[in-house]
Amino acid sequence: MRSKTMGTAAAVFAAALCCTAIVSLPEPAAAQRKASSRSALFSLRQGNELEQSGDLDGALREYTRAIELDKNSPEGYLSRGDVYRKQRNYESAIRDCTTAIRLNPNLAEAYMVRASAYDALGEDAKAIADTDRAIAIDPELASTYARRGQIRNGRRVVEPRGSDFDAAFRLKPRAASDYFLRGNAYRAKGDFDGAIDDYTAAIGLLPGHRLSYMNRGSTYAGRGDYGKAIADYDRAIELNPRQADGYYNRGSAYLASGDSAKALADYSIALERDPAYTKARIGRGAALFNQGHKEEAIAEYRAALRDEPNNTVGLANLGQALYYTGDLEGAVTSLRRSLSANPEQARTRLYLGQCYALQGRRELALEELSEAISHATRDELESSREDLRAELYRRPGSDALRAAIGLLARD
Repeated sequence: MRSKTMGTAAAVFAAALCCTAIVSLPEPAAAQRKASSRSALFSLRQGNELEQSGDLDGALREYTRAIELDKNSPEGYLSRGDVYRKQRNYESAIRDCTTAIRLNPNLAEAYMVRASAYDALGEDAKAIADTDRAIAIDPELASTYARRGQIRNGRRVVEPRGSDFDAAFRLKPRAASDYFLRGNAYRAKGDFDGAIDDYTAAIGLLPGHRLSYMNRGSTYAGRGDYGKAIADYDRAIELNPRQADGYYNRGSAYLASGDSAKALADYSIALERDPAYTKARIGRGAALFNQGHKEEAIAEYRAALRDEPNNTVGLANLGQALYYTGDLEGAVTSLRRSLSANPEQARTRLYLGQCYALQGRRELALEELSEAISHATRDELESSREDLRAELYRRPGSDALRAAIGLLARD
């Protein structure tokens, strides 16, 4: 998209320069206009180079300078809007793309970027409307069909080989971005083999396609193949070591594979890159907890919840950590808050049942455990039984503990 945009930018500025010979302007004003146009185009090019190198903040500065030099440049607003989108500042991306569309209603790329921002905010109706408009402007733009297919897949569960993806492949059968988007559709449906094949095809066509490595790594991790996941995250980090998400994903793979020390190191780097990365702080807490540093883990969870008070994972992890430190009231409060936001958490509900059993609240314990049993994995149920058996050894007279263990044993 960028090369096409830059070509369009050059054409716009060239047209502007040609027009100055016809319009009746004082000579100094015409010269100033030419200089501003050339400077704006230079800033657009500089911004593009910085963006391609991964320096999004530098690119943002250059695109803003281009806009200041030429406030009627749709390419300036489009380019800056795309950087805002990459920085997850979706409202600003939408605002800049809307301005670009106002200046040039036929700029298909602006509709595409705005559609991606709307999609990230969950506004799928607006996202699909923008992809529809982009396709109407440029029916040969294959990536727009793929993007619309991805949005529809995420919201309406259509087949990855549905009409939009088919159209994209007919128009451009060897586009890395289309394999990437169809891979996302396969992954959303749980077809990990299809997803991995498409991400691999995207990488074959474009070896520097960082997001294909990221998403293939996540797909490998979803299958439990953490070695391959880590290898893909290694490559993603090599391609852009400034991005926090590569370290976060690799840290999560290390954590899942049992290497808490490497997980802690990666989560810490992710936080250095992005101090507001709440998921990375929660990951640090989990790694610390696994290493036996319960109080430090609790401190990390509380810090994360100060930034995102209703983060269900943070609340659940805090509740579990408090359970193991003996703060049952605090654990119950945190676990219940997590479940109120997302009731479909079997492990969290098991811990809440365990808390009630330890408090002697037999009926509440049995209610929560009964609800959790049908959704929990066998490993989760066995872990819950072992915890309760250990507590019963210390409290042999607890009727609530005996009843809870008996219920879990019947599964």
